Amino acid sequence: MRKGLAYLDLADKCRKLARQIKDRRQRKQLDDIARAWEIVASDRAKELTKAGKTRRKAK
Repeated sequence: MRKGLAYLDLADKCRKLARQIKDRRQRKQLDDIARAWEIVASDRAKELTKAGKTRRKAK
């Protein structure tokens, strides 16, 4: 889960940087990167959930 939280932290940092940027195109790029980190975090959470279910079935 630590990786997932780290990914969300990176997304948050991108959004904070975006708020400081005046150029609209650069803000959008940072926002897109933030969304990508959120997707990675979501995928990681799904991966962990799936692995947990697999382990429970094996017992």
